[in-house]
Amino acid sequence: MSKESDILEELDKFKEWASGAYSKFTVTNYASALLEYFSYYGGVPTLEDPDVEATIAKDFIKSGTNAQRQVRTYALKAYYNSRGRPDIAAMIPKFRYAYAFGRNIFPSYKRLWDSIMRLGFPDSAVLGTSYALALRFREVSKLKLNDFRRKDCAVLVHREKGPGGILRDYLLPLSPCACELLKEYVGNRSGGIQPLFYNLENHPLNDKNVLHIFHRFLKITGYEGTFHMLRHTRATELAERFGDAVVLGNFLGQRNINSVMKYIHMAGSMEHEETNYWHCDTDIPLRTWKWVSI
Repeated sequence: MSKESDILEELDKFKEWASGAYSKFTVTNYASALLEYFSYYGGVPTLEDPDVEATIAKDFIKSGTNAQRQVRTYALKAYYNSRGRPDIAAMIPKFRYAYAFGRNIFPSYKRLWDSIMRLGFPDSAVLGTSYALALRFREVSKLKLNDFRRKDCAVLVHREKGPGGILRDYLLPLSPCACELLKEYVGNRSGGIQPLFYNLENHPLNDKNVLHIFHRFLKITGYEGTFHMLRHTRATELAERFGDAVVLGNFLGQRNINSVMKYIHMAGSMEHEETNYWHCDTDIPLRTWKWVSI
């Protein structure tokens, strides 16, 4: 069997193991990171020397960007656990959230929002809604017209959660300025299940279009980062404004309180470029919002 065949077989084994513990999106990300790791390693890891394995893994993680380091860390820990080697997994340092978040949060909420507004329709509506709701980029293209509850200034967000990638719905409140933006974008459109967003060619927005809009935003503004920075920044903004881990967890769709507390901690250490940093004069009623299971 060739080295390439060995790698593909190893990836298949990992994906089969991981599908029972992670969502489809996470499994795909981990598998992509592992494919890079096997190339860096020179084939399928032998597991002969734990110290050597851990050293190679750490060097591989360090060679990536800030965004890649997080995925690589979790992917390699999961991989070595799948091989029955928790000892090697334990030797891989935990991902340092504070270090990464400090470089994955826009320094000014207000300037971020103003920059989004300068894009013009439909790009400003796409990124403005994504930011206000702390969406992951794959959640944007799933939105339908009837998901926007105009009267309540809320949006029904479809999130892939847990093993098997089960879609769960979350009714999330929009900030006032984001609600007005979306109302202006939707206009008098009706039709229920038609997509909420369209691209400039009037075709339904897809994941590739969403990333293209974000990359154009980065190019225009001079920022650097990934689409997920919008989610990190919005979560930190809400943590700073409300300081309530429970309601923030409900908003983000996070059941693990530890996943939310990183935003609470980061909010207390943020240094803003401007005094008036809120992206809206008023914001969503997180504490009084009636969280209803959909």
